[in-house]
Amino acid sequence: MSARSKRKGAGGGLPSYAIVLVAVAIAVGFFHNLAANPLTDRDEGAFSEATREMMETGNYVSTYLNGEPRYDKPILIYYLQVASVTVFGQNEWGFRFPSALAGALWVLATWFFTRRWVDEGSGWVAGIITATTLWVMALGRAAIADAVLNLFIVLACFEAFNYAQEQKRGQVWRFFLWTGLGCLTKGPIGVVIPAGVSFLYALFRWTPGVWFRALVSPVGWAIFLAINAPWYSLQYMAEGQAFIDGFFLKHNVSRFSDTMEGHGGSWFYYVPVLFLITLPWTGLLVRTLGRITDAFQEDLDLYLWTWFGLVFVLFSVSGTQLPHYIVPGITPLFILMARNRELLRWRVASLLPLGIVLGALVAFPELWPRVEPYVQDDNAIAMISGRLDVFTLSYRIWLAGGILVLGFLAFARRLQPWQSLLGGALAFSFVLVQAVVPVVGELLQGPTKEAALLAKDEGWDVVMYSVDMPSFAVYYDRITPLRAPEPGEVAFTRSTRLHELEDVEVLYEKGIVVLARKLPPGSPDGSDP
Repeated sequence: MSARSKRKGAGGGLPSYAIVLVAVAIAVGFFHNLAANPLTDRDEGAFSEATREMMETGNYVSTYLNGEPRYDKPILIYYLQVASVTVFGQNEWGFRFPSALAGALWVLATWFFTRRWVDEGSGWVAGIITATTLWVMALGRAAIADAVLNLFIVLACFEAFNYAQEQKRGQVWRFFLWTGLGCLTKGPIGVVIPAGVSFLYALFRWTPGVWFRALVSPVGWAIFLAINAPWYSLQYMAEGQAFIDGFFLKHNVSRFSDTMEGHGGSWFYYVPVLFLITLPWTGLLVRTLGRITDAFQEDLDLYLWTWFGLVFVLFSVSGTQLPHYIVPGITPLFILMARNRELLRWRVASLLPLGIVLGALVAFPELWPRVEPYVQDDNAIAMISGRLDVFTLSYRIWLAGGILVLGFLAFARRLQPWQSLLGGALAFSFVLVQAVVPVVGELLQGPTKEAALLAKDEGWDVVMYSVDMPSFAVYYDRITPLRAPEPGEVAFTRSTRLHELEDVEVLYEKGIVVLARKLPPGSPDGSDP
């Protein structure tokens, strides 16, 4: 059956309010309060500090973190952050803007593709689902490479389907363009997923010859190599075998074959993760997963289920597993969910998870003193206890308002269940970024930023002891070595590790972090020996 065939009742033209709703979803999901919370550790801090050091040293080929080579990711995200910081300044907005922009383009690409191959109504709904899904928002608001990577993977996969249906040369060239940019953003995964999805689809449709003709396109390969060859060649000449070992073998091959940094899991790890990261659309996801038996009825359905299935299986068998690894495979689910939105039957049940989450967040400050005696994590206790004042009256009012909106939508019988859920998703995302993100950011990273700015203003020589929190170096605006302090140096460390340092003077302590100066031998009070 043709990919352009429509399901009865799934269509409809573009409502006058659709563009406004998509624009609101993008603005709230990716740009509102973007700089309200400090950079998080470790990933945001690592990317941002590597970018800061790149600008400081003028080395735009090799990336360094705290003066040591950083082989984790290719160069494109750093170039984007350099450009952004140059325009917006060295701040949270500057470091995060490339991800926010990528998130917005990701939404628009999903909208336009769905509008073309399904219908107008499903298009704008798919866009809003993308913009309000919890993990897409999280990646689009983080100074890391994942939102940019996912944008290029999505564009490449969309172009591969366009080519499978129409077989135009320009579509092949654009496929190589997007995979080339994906490879320059995060390495081979930017190629493996689009190529794997399109190849499996060609096998299922008995058209492998079409796929192989695209594969050998001379112009396509010229585009791909023009994007990647210059930097990979210069990086290899600069770093040699260490780059091959660190980037390709450690951060690509070993990350898939072995468990790295304690991020192991199991083959069913992504089953519960899938339902968590697709909040607030979990109810519609459940209904959509029930339609997987229809996968072979239409070209588009087959392609979308193949896309999701490949990513789900690929990372389920990976040795290293993190929740965001599966995100490259959830965009096809957004399209399927939008197309099947009218299958949603239970308005109250679909909104209930959002109400539970907001209710738990409202109750947390009151419940913490009762829960704290049972918490075994000393770091969590140090981070939260004594700092419940960050949960302000405004925080409670915003969350209570969100719960009231959900209650209204749950019983708004004039709205279809999917329309109530859409409204609830917009309200939920706004409350998160308006009230929750700033509070959580202050708890997790506020003291780190404050300590770094204090150390910068005072001109202290600081080292990190028993912690690896590169966001400190970003705000400190200096390389901060990871080692024990020498006499006269200031150690940035956790309060739970302070007892390991002898003869120190505490200069700053808040939450979980401490700044402590190492005193000269024989002068525990700080006086000259």
